[in-house]
Amino acid sequence: ELSEIYSGQPSGSSLNQTAKADVSTISNEQQKLYSLLKEAYEAVVRDDGFANLGTVGQQLLRLDPAFDTRAYGHKKLGELLKATEIFKVKGNDVKLK
Repeated sequence: ELSEIYSGQPSGSSLNQTAKADVSTISNEQQKLYSLLKEAYEAVVRDDGFANLGTVGQQLLRLDPAFDTRAYGHKKLGELLKATEIFKVKGNDVKLK
């Protein structure tokens, strides 16, 4: 859920005041994040439809050197990808749903 992506906490947890105040900015930021994640995934996906999490992370940094999962409330890339609900994470591999 959106609040989980930006706060790193389950739904119902309090978001910071900026996130609460401007929903249109969140949607735009979410869209940018999804586009970046998909672009990184598509650049490194294997024939079986999966991509290695580490390789996706490296590609993300090539596309955006300032990318940091902590900016989205998650310590690990796999956690962030799961929170978007558009990726399936299985061990060290990730697949677009």
